[in-house]
Amino acid sequence: MNSSGEYDCVIVGSGINSLVCGAILAKAGKRVCVLERNDRLGGCIRTEELTVPGFVHDVMSTAHPLFITSPGYAELNADLHANGLEYVNNDTPTAVVLPDNRTFIMRTSREANVSSMNALAPGDGQNYQASLAFVEQNANLIFGLLSNELWSYATGKLMLSEMIRNCPSATTAFFGETMQTSRRWLEERFQSDLVRALLAPWILHTGLGPESALSALMNVVIAFSVEQVGMPLVKGGNYKTVEALEKIIRNNGGELLVDADVSGIVIQRGRAAGVSTTDGRTFDARQAVV
Repeated sequence: MNSSGEYDCVIVGSGINSLVCGAILAKAGKRVCVLERNDRLGGCIRTEELTVPGFVHDVMSTAHPLFITSPGYAELNADLHANGLEYVNNDTPTAVVLPDNRTFIMRTSREANVSSMNALAPGDGQNYQASLAFVEQNANLIFGLLSNELWSYATGKLMLSEMIRNCPSATTAFFGETMQTSRRWLEERFQSDLVRALLAPWILHTGLGPESALSALMNVVIAFSVEQVGMPLVKGGNYKTVEALEKIIRNNGGELLVDADVSGIVIQRGRAAGVSTTDGRTFDARQAVV
């Protein structure tokens, strides 16, 4: 099969980032084709009947605190919910239980979290407050960097505007603070082992480790997001997200193909012009390959 320039954009892989990208492009009038090498869409989003029939479990990706604070959700939320996505939530989004049965529950109230952390160890609440205040004070820069390519015009423009607004020394100090590791942040800011145990695992959800540069910042960003929006879970299982995004793409003229294992990128006149698959098919793109 050769698509002969049938598509504007060919997207390799069907994880949530690819599906959100495809949905936004399709809504903008682009002819989109999503290729997935596995037998189903969704990447690490899997909802399975693991125990009894009709009782489903999210076996990998589960909660959406970072997704619903993203620009992608802001652009697609009406379409997502119109196509079956529904969240359930509460004001106690996460907790930790230690082997000695001591517990700590995080809430969606800053005041309650600061108070309960201070009750565990004096000063922990103030340090938590200071960390989240850092995110609030630098939200434009932090979320701008997280949502743009590092080496891009948009990032360069953002950095220039921040240096003009805050002066170069303040911007340099910002990066010095954000390069801190999660382990160092937890050990220096919090005395309570319960607070450390609650916050420590979150960095793993970003693909970073506790010794990675920038991991402290991502820990704080997740804490900020969870406190702001709770722990949104998809009613009926997270795969409903995949189904909703698939419907948006298909309803706007796009295609999604499984069992399509991409083997290479087709280069024409020095630019990516399509992809080839292991079974001999090629998919040409008029404008872009993602």
